[in-house]
Amino acid sequence: MLHQKGLLPLIILFIASGCSSDPQARQATLGGVATVSAIGAATAFAPVIPFTLGYNAIEESKERKSDKLLYQQLDPVYEKRIEMIKARSPEADAAVVWKEGARAFLPFDTNSLYHPGIDPGDDQKDLIGFQQQTNQSPLFTYLNTLLSTDPLQKEVKIANQPYNDFLHTRGEYEAIFNREMYGRIRAEKRP
Repeated sequence: MLHQKGLLPLIILFIASGCSSDPQARQATLGGVATVSAIGAATAFAPVIPFTLGYNAIEESKERKSDKLLYQQLDPVYEKRIEMIKARSPEADAAVVWKEGARAFLPFDTNSLYHPGIDPGDDQKDLIGFQQQTNQSPLFTYLNTLLSTDPLQKEVKIANQPYNDFLHTRGEYEAIFNREMYGRIRAEKRP
């Protein structure tokens, strides 16, 4: 409901706009009515704003507490995976996967069509076909598991630094592995 003080100027402006015979004056008065209406509406909702800000702060605090509990479980997992990834050689792993008969690229994520290190325009049909041959390689299956995001991560609202570090380490490994595999595939296709 508009405050009584804000309602009186609004009524006066409505009456004044109807009394004028000059169209430009009437237009200017209607512009004033719109401005006064907006100010009146803003003051009518002003008491609600602090409540919504407080509610948002409470919800964000709950999310941070929830995330903190989840990261107590996830951080050690990601830190260990980072160590394990850094201890591996993506070039050597690509060679083993190649010897095991798989011609595959590591995707950024399980449902992703993006393969780090590979230009999306390069042999896109081959990328899809190669991904179907991964079950031949136990190492490739292991690498997909090692490089995957923990399922519990879906519960987290805000990413933290250990998770971001894991994504960065994973992306670097996948890019090198994929470029190595891509080079081998291209060499195999040459006559």
